[in-house]
Amino acid sequence: EGWWYKPEYIINHININSAMFEPRHNSFLRTNDASLASTMKVCGYGYVGGGLKIIRAEISLDGGSSWEIADLSRPEDPIAEARATDKHWCWSWWETEVQTARLKDCKEICCRAVDSNQNMQPMFLTWNVMGMMNN
Repeated sequence: EGWWYKPEYIINHININSAMFEPRHNSFLRTNDASLASTMKVCGYGYVGGGLKIIRAEISLDGGSSWEIADLSRPEDPIAEARATDKHWCWSWWETEVQTARLKDCKEICCRAVDSNQNMQPMFLTWNVMGMMNN
């Protein structure tokens, strides 16, 4: 009993993680000649623990076979600079525009993030007995 309070089980740092909020889950894209010439915004956020910052966010349109870098913004950067610290505690926002024609045969869009220690969000989670610390 009381093992949640033992130092070896306390979670002080969270794993690198990212999520996409546009396009929404289970959304569909109607394709016609006019829409294929346009672009669609794909955006989300990334975060990591330990005061590290997200330095890169990427998306994949082919199930993770290839990745494209998204534009990244960290609203916290000016605050960190003013405090003269290299610690980051807020989400980083990312976004990119994708040609609609490229999404015609796309079944899913994946995202991942990379932190300032060059740790990359894994494609598949590593399960543990308590189910903790998974993406």
